[in-house]
Amino acid sequence: MTLRFFSPLFRKTRLKTKLMLMVCAMFVPPFALLDLHVHHLIDSEYRHVAGNQAMSVAEITSKMPLVKRFMQGDEALMPEIRSELTMLTKASRVKFIVLIDMHGMRTYHPVPENIGKHVVGGDAGDSIRGKSYISFATGTFGTSLRALTPIYGDDGRQVGVTIVGIMSDAIEQSIARFMAPIWPGLFFVLIFGLVMAVLFSKSIINILHGLEPEDIARRLEERVAMLSTVREGIVAVDTNARITLVNAEATRILNNIGIEGDFLGQPVEEVVPNSRLPEILVTGQPEFDNEQNLLGTIILTNRTPIMVNGALVGAIATFRDMTEVRQLAENLTGVNRYVDALRTQSHDFLNRLHVIYGLLQKGKLKALSKYLSNLIGVRMKEHAALSSGIKDAIIAGFLSSKFNKARELGTQVEFEIEGVLPDITDPTLRNGFVTIVGNILDNGIDAMAETERKHMAVDFAVDDEQIWIMIQDSGEGIEDGLMDKIFTRNFSTKGHDRGLGLYLVLLTVDSLGGTLEMDSKPGKGTRVTVQLPLPAGKEGKND
Repeated sequence: MTLRFFSPLFRKTRLKTKLMLMVCAMFVPPFALLDLHVHHLIDSEYRHVAGNQAMSVAEITSKMPLVKRFMQGDEALMPEIRSELTMLTKASRVKFIVLIDMHGMRTYHPVPENIGKHVVGGDAGDSIRGKSYISFATGTFGTSLRALTPIYGDDGRQVGVTIVGIMSDAIEQSIARFMAPIWPGLFFVLIFGLVMAVLFSKSIINILHGLEPEDIARRLEERVAMLSTVREGIVAVDTNARITLVNAEATRILNNIGIEGDFLGQPVEEVVPNSRLPEILVTGQPEFDNEQNLLGTIILTNRTPIMVNGALVGAIATFRDMTEVRQLAENLTGVNRYVDALRTQSHDFLNRLHVIYGLLQKGKLKALSKYLSNLIGVRMKEHAALSSGIKDAIIAGFLSSKFNKARELGTQVEFEIEGVLPDITDPTLRNGFVTIVGNILDNGIDAMAETERKHMAVDFAVDDEQIWIMIQDSGEGIEDGLMDKIFTRNFSTKGHDRGLGLYLVLLTVDSLGGTLEMDSKPGKGTRVTVQLPLPAGKEGKND
């Protein structure tokens, strides 16, 4: 419960404060434990040393001949005993030296009034029985560490006990004096750690451009969310060409291609063959709108270096499946061609109305009759073929407008269809059909712009499973050396900003699962044959 309460508060704390709290948490508890441990060690060692010191003094005292004679009954030696033991007490820095007889009565005490009284402390019993030891007891002077050792006479019999004491307060004071320098040192280390924490936090904040870790985490989450919504695949690498970022769309595209696994940290060339990102790291030059064959799938990719403060830190590639790009282009091209078809039909219709209206105004009925007869006669066969052979009204209208436009430009158009093209409900197939036929017709009309004879034959053949489109023009034809290039994007012999039509035709045919053949001879025109499969249930039927 306590952790749940403090966790939000700690997350909102600034980095500097967090580091200072961490330093305190790292130093204070260990310092406190260290102090207790050192104090215990020093206390044990000091008491051991003090005990040895007291025992040494007690043994020296017990072996002094003067003390032995005094304890055997020569009381006349008291002045000498007092003088000797007083000097020994001062020299050895003990608190007291006391002599007792075998009944526990004091025969000598630093305080004369205590002579003749029973020893205090209750720890002398074993020493009277001939044992030497160290004990803690509370006597006349207070609690002390006491060394007790027996005194033996010349005949070897025990005649008393020597008691030498060092006060516990004195021991504690000595320990305190020894420990005194430790805490200032520990305090200095703590202050040093806090200062370093402040400096370190400032350095980190500068590196992070003034952002707190919470701000960075929030921005990272936002970046991940944004990358997951992008419709383009994104792959980034570091300066060693190892993958550092793969968004969800890139993972989806790669998985669809058949590339799976954990991409992060892997060399990019092992994951994405021919990615060219290592080359971007070397050259530092971006590459835009390049097509790449990735295990049989065509992708459209852009590759750019990543620069931070003028230094190259990596490279990034964005890419999309060309099938999806192609569909977008086809949709846009189809819409544009529908608009162009409507515009052509409207223009053609208005022109004819103007001719009819002018002939009526002038009263030239014979000329009007002849004009209408020619107009109807020329269109009858074409109209019959379109209305009976093509059931899709949009495609029929599109073809009619294209043929009208060709005739306005002086091109004679002949149209025939074998079989019946049904109503096409699949927008992809319909848009693809418009893209293919429209671009081929436009290229044929352009090819005949400088020729005297302008003739175009458009033949359709439909069976249960497919449709053949054959378009023959009488244009200038294509030179042998250019046949392999005309379907390349942006390649054109007609100037700049051209070269997209046949490129879209080939892509559209591939996406619909069809085939395309082109036969062209310089000066004799060009024939294009396209085969497209029809969806199941939408097959054409012969009349």
